[in-house]
Amino acid sequence: MNARVILKGLALMLSLALLGYLFNTSDLGNSVNEAWIDARVRGHGINGALLFLLMGGIFTAIGLPRQIIAFLGGYAFSIGLGTVFGALAALLGCML
Repeated sequence: MNARVILKGLALMLSLALLGYLFNTSDLGNSVNEAWIDARVRGHGINGALLFLLMGGIFTAIGLPRQIIAFLGGYAFSIGLGTVFGALAALLGCML
């Protein structure tokens, strides 16, 4: 193997390790839960729905499981709208 390929591989591993460390220390994964849904989404009408779509799209785009967004969508909006908003958030995350 050539040294450039090894260096690129090491840079990739280092950047992924750094992202994992930043994700762990920022507590980003635990910030969106039922308490966040109750405080920011439920009862806030269209603004709550748009915030859910935005956060769901961002979380899906950075690689968090779509199932979390789907469960929280069902919790916030009931089964029908929760399915629609969860799917739209996942679609938005894939487009980002």
